[in-house]
Amino acid sequence: MIAVKRISAPFIFLSCVLGLVCCVSSFGQQGEWTWMKGVPSAFASAGVWGTKGVSDPANEPPSVYEACEFSDKQGNLWIFGGVNNSTIIYYTTLWKYEIGTNEWTWVSGTNTSNQAGVYGTQGVPSPSNYPGSRGWGEVSWTDSAGNFWLFGGYGYDKNGALGTLADLWRYNVATNEWTWMKGPAIMNYNGSYGAIGVPNINNLPPSRQECACSWVDSHNNLWMFGGWSSIGNVNDLWKYDIATNTWTWMKGNNTANHYGIYGTKGVEAPLNNPGSRAAYGRWIDKDDNLWLYGGNGYSKNANGFLGDLWRYNMTSGNWTWMSGRDSIFQPPVYESKCNWSVDRFPGNKYENRACWVDDCGYFFLFGGTSYNGHEGDLWLYNNQSNEWTWVSGDTTTNTGPVSGTQGVSSPLNKPGLRTGANSWIDSSGNLWLFGGYVCSSDMWRFVPDYNCIGNVLCTQSSVINFSAADTQLCQKFCTDFFDQSTNNPTTWLWDFPGGTPASSTVQNPTNVCYNNPGTYDVTLITTGSFGSDTLFLPGYITVFATPAIPTITQNGNVLTCSNAASYQWQFNSVDIPGATNQSYTVVQQGFYTVVISDENGCVSSATIYVDFTAVENIADDSGIEIYPNPSNGSFIVKCLPAGPAGLDGPVVCEIDVVNALGQEIFSAKERISPGDFKKEISLQNISAGVYFLQIKSANIFLKKKIIISK
Repeated sequence: MIAVKRISAPFIFLSCVLGLVCCVSSFGQQGEWTWMKGVPSAFASAGVWGTKGVSDPANEPPSVYEACEFSDKQGNLWIFGGVNNSTIIYYTTLWKYEIGTNEWTWVSGTNTSNQAGVYGTQGVPSPSNYPGSRGWGEVSWTDSAGNFWLFGGYGYDKNGALGTLADLWRYNVATNEWTWMKGPAIMNYNGSYGAIGVPNINNLPPSRQECACSWVDSHNNLWMFGGWSSIGNVNDLWKYDIATNTWTWMKGNNTANHYGIYGTKGVEAPLNNPGSRAAYGRWIDKDDNLWLYGGNGYSKNANGFLGDLWRYNMTSGNWTWMSGRDSIFQPPVYESKCNWSVDRFPGNKYENRACWVDDCGYFFLFGGTSYNGHEGDLWLYNNQSNEWTWVSGDTTTNTGPVSGTQGVSSPLNKPGLRTGANSWIDSSGNLWLFGGYVCSSDMWRFVPDYNCIGNVLCTQSSVINFSAADTQLCQKFCTDFFDQSTNNPTTWLWDFPGGTPASSTVQNPTNVCYNNPGTYDVTLITTGSFGSDTLFLPGYITVFATPAIPTITQNGNVLTCSNAASYQWQFNSVDIPGATNQSYTVVQQGFYTVVISDENGCVSSATIYVDFTAVENIADDSGIEIYPNPSNGSFIVKCLPAGPAGLDGPVVCEIDVVNALGQEIFSAKERISPGDFKKEISLQNISAGVYFLQIKSANIFLKKKIIISK
């Protein structure tokens, strides 16, 4: 699959570093296996389901063979279905494994076996929907939005009948809902091919199993090849367009049991075609080329176990026989570990679905079944030099596991023989392996040793990165995104779930708006001469809710706002300087607005109209006289013998003159006594208009309107 780096913060993603350890975990020794979880014995576990949706250290899936796998955008590992090939029972359970906690969670489906599918209405998600129990190599993908997709396998249809299936399903991780997307809800469907290369809403692949060869290209299309179908062993290549819900038959035959057309090794040709086959390994490189290895099927002239490597060029639509043999039952060529050569190869094998592509572009291949037995060897392929090397494991067949101490790596540890197992690669480049024949429920981790492997493909840095103008927004606000990749991309595909627009193909998208609060992922896929790189940042954008509209209460001339983190009062939509308290004392009639913000800086506002038409002076001013009023700016303030309320003796008061916006024009401190205070104030340089005299002390607060006329 395409190299995908999943990180939880906007750090630069280095695909590989020249000559240094590439994509290596911070735990575990390089070149060593670690038994992480489960029971490494055949048919040993009946499973511990626990409570649906709740992780627990005791939880574990049952021993299964040929389940299908997914990985989500948070780096969790998932499996669905599978079969116990001792008792031949099938499962419909979806499990999630969290690397950080080393715990399994039963997420969806039933904890009983051999269940009919609950299809619901095609195209309509429902919490009640789930695919029927199935195994034997169903196809699975994870798209760029993080949705899981599932096709076919051998299992139970909607009627509880057991057979080969052709139904296409989508699972939404966020909503925990399955959707039956396409294909029949009954078993053993013979398909509708249509015209080769022509998409048509009526096209449908035949029912099939043992076809775990699947790819997702950089345009988010889903691909699959061959398998054992309801019409026989096939070599057809199909592409599914998610946006149009349409299948296209791209290459191969629409009939079964065809020999391969190999042509010349290493030479692409329109007539080349892999033979009909099932149960093989697969990869996708950074140029969107599809690769497959081995399987059980047809060579150029016989039917058996295969050891050939093929590449499909998506641009030209042609296959190339790249490596291996064009005949069946060819033994592997091991020689020594960590020794690259075009002459070495893994030999004949099928059920070798445990495959990985690392960030450097290397192809890993583990185990499978050969003519001589079940294998437990780990191989590596360099698609630039067309060379193989044996990396780890046994050169003999049918070897058992050496598990050592759980959670502790060791050079002696090994999973042993393994066929039909599930595989994932994590964000640190570690390889993960689960289950498979002989039907175990164990989870293993392998840390690649790049001192062994070398740095043939890591000859230059490939850096993909982006940033945003703002990563924390208020509801209904927008932000801009900036590509900061240094790998000279030529195309860009952005994914903004929850945003408007939801995607973009420009280098630096602007005005991406988020209307609802929450956390949102952002994905950038770049392509260029380096191939394709993907950077996914989970929860990169945080959108805060708009605070509730504040409540303004009026008590006389004092307006008070409900609680908030900050306040700004306005008069007739203009900010009042300094009016940033929860309460504000109004000085004239008009519209008063308070703009509040919460702890996230998001704002809301409310407005009230204050009518003081009938109130010339605010508060009790009977003990104060101003004359002349109106004046030309020079007037006298006098305290009458009765004095204002609260003035019982000489008191130091603050005397202010403010304008209609509350801006201070004049201020002084004076000692005032009833009947014994008179002060002349001269404001000759101010404009004509309405002003207010304020006298304040600990026990006194009054305002009196003054008019300046010129």
